Formats: sequence, structure tokens, C-alpha cells
Amino acid sequence: MAGEAILLYTSDLMFSVRVREVALNRDCTVSVVENDHDFKLRLEEVHPKLAILDLNVAGANIETHVENCKATGSRVVVYVPHAKRDLRARAQTAGVDAVYSSSQFKSDLVTILPSLLSE
Repeated sequence: MAGEAILLYTSDLMFSVRVREVALNRDCTVSVVENDHDFKLRLEEVHPKLAILDLNVAGANIETHVENCKATGSRVVVYVPHAKRDLRARAQTAGVDAVYSSSQFKSDLVTILPSLLSE
């Protein structure tokens, strides 16, 4: 749906640029944050349709992040390196809407992001 907000929690500047480019094609705005404090603030300000979390950065507090996102009505999608199965399991237990390996999410972003926004 056009005009929706996305909140991206990552420290990967190049990837955040790619997310913005794909989101622009859907007329979406993207807010990028790099720490827990800013994530919580932007979540409360923006009330995004979709929150995307890089578990390399946000993994330590995944349960809190998911709880906060669900409280604002945001869908939560995470991506995590394939080898970090413990983070993947914690995210699934916390109730994320989708978990992707980092390589899959980054390589298939052009396909994945529009489908997540359509749901």
C-alpha cells in the first residue's frame, strides 16, 4: 500500500540506501536507526507499517523490540546471518512476522519488500 512508513534498524549504510530506493518505488518513507533508544523513539513517532531489524545490530533486545512493534500495530521482519541460529530462534519465539537469512533478504530485497508491504 502506498504512503506507508518503514522503520529500518541497521548500521549498514549501503543497505539502507537500497531499502530506500525500493521503498520509493512504492511511495513509502523509510526511517533508519542504529541503536535501541532511537528505534523506540522513531517507532512511537512514525507508527510504521513495517519494522525491519538487522539482528546483528538489534539482536540483543529482540524480544523487547518485537513487543514494542506489536503494540504499535507494526509488522516485524528480521534478517540474520545464517550461522546465528540462536538469534533466529529467539526472533521466532518472540513472534516476528518473518525471518530471513541476511544474504537472502539483501539479494531478494526488490521482491521481498513489495510483498511484505502488500500483506
